[in-house]
Amino acid sequence: MKKVFYLKNISELDYIKNLSSEMEIIISPKKLSRLGELTLEQANQALKYCHQNHVPAFLEWDVLMTENDFQQCLKSIKQIDLEHVSAIRVQDIGAYHYLLANLSIDLHLIIESGNHNLVAIKKWEEVGKGKLKRFVLGLELPKNVIAKYKAQLSTACELQVLGKILLFYSPRSLLSRPMNSTDESIKVSASSEETPHKGFFVIENIHGTFMFLPKDQFLLDVFEEVKLTGVDSIRIDHRFLEGGFSLQEMISLVENEDHEKWSSFKENYANKLIRGYFNVNKSDAIFPKLKNYRTKKKTDNYIGKVVDVKKEQYLAISVFHHDTKKLAVGDKIEISSPDGKVKRIEVRSIRNIALESIQNVTKEKIILIPHVGGISVKAQVHFLG
Repeated sequence: MKKVFYLKNISELDYIKNLSSEMEIIISPKKLSRLGELTLEQANQALKYCHQNHVPAFLEWDVLMTENDFQQCLKSIKQIDLEHVSAIRVQDIGAYHYLLANLSIDLHLIIESGNHNLVAIKKWEEVGKGKLKRFVLGLELPKNVIAKYKAQLSTACELQVLGKILLFYSPRSLLSRPMNSTDESIKVSASSEETPHKGFFVIENIHGTFMFLPKDQFLLDVFEEVKLTGVDSIRIDHRFLEGGFSLQEMISLVENEDHEKWSSFKENYANKLIRGYFNVNKSDAIFPKLKNYRTKKKTDNYIGKVVDVKKEQYLAISVFHHDTKKLAVGDKIEISSPDGKVKRIEVRSIRNIALESIQNVTKEKIILIPHVGGISVKAQVHFLG
């Protein structure tokens, strides 16, 4: 299994001189990479050094771009010595198509920000035409989905096992910069005004604003399960971890797959570590809590819901047809409004949408009953008793 690392800064080059053949390095120029901090000159220096020491080096071009941004990135790409690049890691689909059409170089497609369905991933594999050598999978995929995808893809797959979890991205500048600040990149800790959550790590740079989960991702303690998914490469992103770890420390952490060392790292890490979505993706668990329980069908006595209200004239009800129960004049019903108001009434009359009086509901889909004050659209209607 390949082990992929980031070169955080040019001073870390000496650490990669004697890397084993299963280790690879990502070079991230700040003009091309969302979170890169290398200049183009430093990137070329690093790529040349890796080439001379037979270390596979990947150029990261993972920014999402407007047309103007794309043209500026092309100027930067032309300043990179691509002879020293083993592959380009790209996320923007326009850039992916450009590289396929114009350069004879291997590609890694980053699908962390979308394309999580297998149909789309297979299509990008087909479009890759042999140049696509790796998918960089998103962190939202649980292990059973990763295993399923890996079994059906012919392209190698990579998964992050240690690093930050991106929560939010905006191309806009969202932070207030300190007066007289000339830094291209600023880093702050943020908290929520609406919830008790705090400690969000935020970076703002020339590409926009990035907010990360307060807890960091760590999968080395379930490394055997990672292996069972079939992924070909694991990625360690130490650039913004608590404690300021060096590339040398990260290489030492994973080179011998020492489980005791991984347990010690987790116990002594300054921040909380989680497995993210690896066991199960619960990112949609909040949605049922956001729904108004008063607008749900609750009992077998359900009649339907109010779809229109005409003050002092009628309530229009979309009828849910029962096999046995049919609403009829004289029935007692309960109407529950979304805001919690409850009205209990006896049905004095029923009309169909042709305004014809009927004694009971048969095949009608919409019926009208006399207006009831305080009731709004989406109110639920039930038989009483």
